[in-house]
Amino acid sequence: WRRRRAPAARCALATSTASFKEPGRAQAVAEVTRALTFKATLANGFSLHTPMVSVALARLGASADVIEQQARYAMEKNARYGLLELGEGEGAAADEEARSRREWAQVIAKEGRQAAVSRCVSSLANGVHSRLHHGVIRLAYAVDLGLDLELAAALAAYTCNYKPLPEFDRAAGAPEAASFAEAFRWMREELHTSSSSSSSSSSSSSSASSAAATAAMAAKGGFGQKYSRLLGDGAVLASIPQLQGDLDLAEEATLQTFVALVVALYSAKPNILTLHMVTGLHSLLVLQPYYTAASFRQALQVHYLSTAALYLSIKTPDLDLDVGREGEGEGDEPSPDFRYLEDPEYSLNTPSSSSLLDAPGTRRRKKKREVALREWDDLVHYVMGTMKDHDIKFVDTGLYLAARFPELEVETRRAVSNLMRGK
Repeated sequence: WRRRRAPAARCALATSTASFKEPGRAQAVAEVTRALTFKATLANGFSLHTPMVSVALARLGASADVIEQQARYAMEKNARYGLLELGEGEGAAADEEARSRREWAQVIAKEGRQAAVSRCVSSLANGVHSRLHHGVIRLAYAVDLGLDLELAAALAAYTCNYKPLPEFDRAAGAPEAASFAEAFRWMREELHTSSSSSSSSSSSSSSASSAAATAAMAAKGGFGQKYSRLLGDGAVLASIPQLQGDLDLAEEATLQTFVALVVALYSAKPNILTLHMVTGLHSLLVLQPYYTAASFRQALQVHYLSTAALYLSIKTPDLDLDVGREGEGEGDEPSPDFRYLEDPEYSLNTPSSSSLLDAPGTRRRKKKREVALREWDDLVHYVMGTMKDHDIKFVDTGLYLAARFPELEVETRRAVSNLMRGK
């Protein structure tokens, strides 16, 4: 695959839209159609990525041969993980996804794509985090592709795997934040300090409102386990700062701030979980026109809680938000804990590192992190040869975000450049 090098911003604008070039789109349709034979979830609990990755490759300009080769490689890998044909299984659950596909296909035929997608995302906004955000991710790619059978399959996958957040009442004394940045700053300064200190007077916020979060953060286990535990605990969610009601989450400037924070979180701790916070947010932005105003706000709040739970589980790293810096960057070394990855073949070639904080209130001096700032064309070319599902989707996501939020182009490209670290 070859393409004449273009300036980064122009390349982003050119390749991050929902438009496709033939024969790439035709091959993507063929691979997506073949994948419709199988359920959205593999026997080992992983998600089937072929429908999403085929669309991403077509949008990135891959040839039909590249798309076919990647799909064949991925499906052979998925067969080892346990591909499940539609209707396979025991009891009523065996036919649940097939039945849901038929129902959504009828809605699409009678009411149209717009109505079907709007109904789904607006009613399931409290579960955008389900299965590590894969429901909305697959749905966003299906919307971009525009194939009714895949759209019905994606709607069914989201519906059948939907798991709402636990109900919780806002804890007494829990703070309100006027912005996403203020919320993350509070969590770093208060919750992490409380969890790291044995002194009962270490923080003025070390009260009943934060006790559940600090206890969960201090518990043993990898960050994947902690993330699941925090996100499933209503007492923990109640202690996370609430976004003020008058904050317009749908405003482009507010969305840009949230995107900047989520991208910075990935850059601080590049791993499969932080990657999905970025790709999941990308999907919400793609699906934004299908939400009602109220449900889009709810979806963003759930994504914020999911990101916050992950942020707490990886010890609240300092998020570098210097937007638009060129050249080499500094940052904290990424975590070596990859025991709870969705895809064991995903890797970043990163060295190990100890904790980001030596003690409460004491910051370790930042280490130089040698992540070269790559051009978008180099990143696209690289993922064409990796065959890795998440790498391909991450480049596609990065191009979308860089095009929609040009002020974040450098930092987004820097985050995606982690894929080529050491290359």
